[in-house]
Amino acid sequence: MPDPDVVSAIEWAIAEAREHLRAGDHEKPACLFSQIVEHAPHNIEALAGLARAALAAGDLNQARWLLDRAPKAEHPDFDAVRTVLNRAEFGKLGRPSASSGLKV
Repeated sequence: MPDPDVVSAIEWAIAEAREHLRAGDHEKPACLFSQIVEHAPHNIEALAGLARAALAAGDLNQARWLLDRAPKAEHPDFDAVRTVLNRAEFGKLGRPSASSGLKV
């Protein structure tokens, strides 16, 4: 059974990282999500948040790599990152692409 203090600390860190993302910061969330993944490598919430932070920083390769770590994971952040990456890749092929319209 997981230690309740550890679970509580992870939940707090995720909430803190999300607040920073909403405020337009991507460095602090990346750091927080990375620390969570270090201690809980299969935490989908942290992986998805880290992908979202990578996307916010413009690091499309890192965002794609994180998506590939959890290819079947369902999470709204993963869905948003997939959408933006697919549009970016579509645009690289020389086809017209609309702005993603998604906030990171």
